[in-house]
Formats: sequence, C-alpha cells, structure tokens
Amino acid sequence: MYARFGALQKAQGLFNDLPSLDIVSWNILITGYAQHAYGNEALYCFEKMQEMGYFPDAVTFMCILKACGSISAIEKGQKVHVQVLKEGLLDKHASVANALLDMYIKCGALEKAKVFLCGLQKQDAVSWNSLLSGYAQKGQGREALECFSHMQAAGFSPDAVTYACILSACGSIRALDKGREIHSQLLKGQILRNHVVAAYALVDMYAKCGELENAQEVFEELPVRNLVVWTSLLAGFAENKQGDEAFSCFERLQLEGFSPDAYTFACTLKACSNVGAAEKGQIVHTAIAKQGLLEKDKVIGITLLDMYASCGMILEAHNVFDKLPARDVVTWSVLMVGYVQLGKVEVVLTLFDRMIREGMKPDTVTLTIVLNMCSRRGLLSRGQTYFENMSKGFGIMPSVKHQNCMVDLFGRAGHFEKAMTMISSSTPLNSITWLTLLSACRKSDNAKLGAWVFETASQIV
Repeated sequence: MYARFGALQKAQGLFNDLPSLDIVSWNILITGYAQHAYGNEALYCFEKMQEMGYFPDAVTFMCILKACGSISAIEKGQKVHVQVLKEGLLDKHASVANALLDMYIKCGALEKAKVFLCGLQKQDAVSWNSLLSGYAQKGQGREALECFSHMQAAGFSPDAVTYACILSACGSIRALDKGREIHSQLLKGQILRNHVVAAYALVDMYAKCGELENAQEVFEELPVRNLVVWTSLLAGFAENKQGDEAFSCFERLQLEGFSPDAYTFACTLKACSNVGAAEKGQIVHTAIAKQGLLEKDKVIGITLLDMYASCGMILEAHNVFDKLPARDVVTWSVLMVGYVQLGKVEVVLTLFDRMIREGMKPDTVTLTIVLNMCSRRGLLSRGQTYFENMSKGFGIMPSVKHQNCMVDLFGRAGHFEKAMTMISSSTPLNSITWLTLLSACRKSDNAKLGAWVFETASQIV
C-alpha cells in the first residue's frame, strides 16, 4: 500500500523489517519505485534482489523496464532485454514484450523499437500504437506514416488511439492530404462521435496545417471540450496571425469554466504579439499575475517579455525582465531585440556588457545582435573586440552571419582591405556577403572595387 501511494521511504522501511522476503515483496517495492519515477532506486533493488538469489519473473521485468524508460537507461534496458530472451518470456507474456517496446521508445531509440516490434511473433494493436505514438511525439511524422502503413499491412485495424497518433504526425509535418484521408476514415467508422481523443487530434491537425475553418468546424461539433483542444485551436489562430480569433478563444474557454494553463497563456501572448494587440496582452498579463505563473514558468516570462517588446512597450518589457526570478540568454536576447527595434543601440550594447558581467554566456543569436548594432553605428573598435572574443572568450566559432556583420562593419568604415581579408577567410560565403560589400562600395563611391565585387559575385553566387 505505501509503495503504491508513493510513500516509498515508509515502504522501504517496512520492507527492510520483513522477517522473510519473496519475489512478491521485491516486486511490490520495485513497482513502487518504477511507478513514481525513481528509476535508479528500482534498478538498485533489481540488482540487489538477484544478488540475494531471487529470480525475476514477468512482473519484475515489466516494472524494471518501465524504470529504465523513465530515466533513459537504455544500456540497462538492453541487458534486461537479454535476460528476458534467456527466460523465453517474449512469446509467453505480451505485456513483457510491450514493456520492452515502450522502454526503447521512452529512451528515444525508435529504430531499435521498430526492429524489435517487427521481429515479434505475436504483435497487437497496442504495440503498434506505442511505436506510432513514439514517432509522433518525437516529431518524426514521415516515419509515423510509414509505421501506420506497416501496421495496416500486418492486418491490424486502427482504433481511436491509432488515429489520434497518426493525426498528430500529420500535423507535425503538415501532411494535410493524408490528414483529410484520415478524417474521411473517421467519418465512415463513426469514430468521431464516440471517441473524443480522435476528434481532439483532428482539430489539432487542421490547426497545425493552417486549415482553421476546418479546425473550427470540427471543434464546434465536439460534444465535450477540454483545455487541450481549446488551446490547440487557439494556437492555430496564433500561428496564423489571427489575433482576434485567438483572443476570442481565450475568452470563450474561460466562460466555459476552463482556467488557462501556461501553454494557453503563451499562445495567447504570441497572438497579441503577432498583431500588436498590446491592450489585450495586458489583460493576459493580469490573468498570469493572478495565477503567479510569471515566477513559476520560464516560457511565460519570455513570451510576455517578447509581447511587450514586439508592441514597442519597452519599459513594460524591461519591467517584466527585472521581475523574472531567473534569466537565460534567450531572455536577454529578447529584451535586446526590443531595444533594437527602437534603435536604442547604446542600450543594447550596455545590456550585452551587463549580461557578460553577470556571468551569462552569449549565444550565436546574441552576438549577431550586438555585431549588427556595432555595424549600424560604425563602432569599429568595439565590434572587432566582440568578434575576437567570440572564439577566445565565449568558445563560439563565428558563422557566416557574424562574418557578414564584420564585412558590413569594415565596409561602412571604409576599411575594404579588412573586409576582403574577412571574405577570404570566410567559408562558406553566401549572396548576402557579396551584397553587403557591394552596398558598402556604393555608399563610399568605390566604383572600382564595386565593379570587381559585382563581377566576382556573378561568377560565384
């Protein structure tokens, strides 16, 4: 009982006090650890049990495979796989086979999972659904569609869970035609009427494919709705820059008694950001504050900061930034971009210097921002210092974007020899590199070099 309800310390204490042990008592303890995501503790018990002479049975193997999956311990899982084969349990216990399959999927070893499933003498719809779900969750939509075809070829009929997984895969790769085909199958089988999980997935598929009229049509016919399907529709509107419709969803879901979660808020803020709806964004901010999410959820903080910055409300953005309990490089970069949009070059560079002082390492995006600012304002010395520090101080190899910034900086300053040196050391070059230098030649009336750049670029690009 203690193990089942998560009181694992108490369960372990009682286990230690037992006058005699058997496989059942070991299984209860291992199950408790596995079910509550204490994978390492479950593995320790599994090894200790065998050291003491107890042989694992089918239940033990199922539980320990669950533990391996929960902590991505694929090497341990493969060793358990070998034990299962030695005991000849795969053909006797479908639940053990499914646990092995699930372990490989949870560890992200989807190809191993596929090979394992295809090699099983006894397959079932549950195992195929598990593999389909794994592909869908990892965003491997094409592999999921291929798996769906193999499943049907093997003689298994898809159920509501299968359809939900394959629709998720269609949405992830915008396979609209396949999604419509699945929709037709759902209508023929009257599955939508009886299984909301498939209907929810259909709404999400259409929303991710940008077919919002279809998404809303399916949504409005749903007999029951939950927060997930509301947010799927809202996110679709947000992604397609339909801010009013997204905000309408946000209001309607609350009228129906649902409380927005962090993801719902993030999608709504993105919608406000896309259309510059600052007033609506402030309404969302108030709702976030009431739930205390700004201090709890990093994504909410970044999205709120981005919304204010995108709407030109930089003081509000900076206020949100100052209140964040923790900041990462993305947070700093979002605030910098807000000031970039207002042309506040010195503020951007001051923020960058402050970020470095506070021990935050910049990434490639942050460095692109500051090098662009140096180029715009002709801050040659400062730009060179930042560029040189990329590899020496920050361990970042300059990309072609960073090199293009330096070509622009040197060109604007009339240092064409340095610009050419930068180009000669840059690999690979792109059309932006040559256009950048050509623009600098035009601004400085350097017709001779400009003609050479144009001719060279025409031959290379």
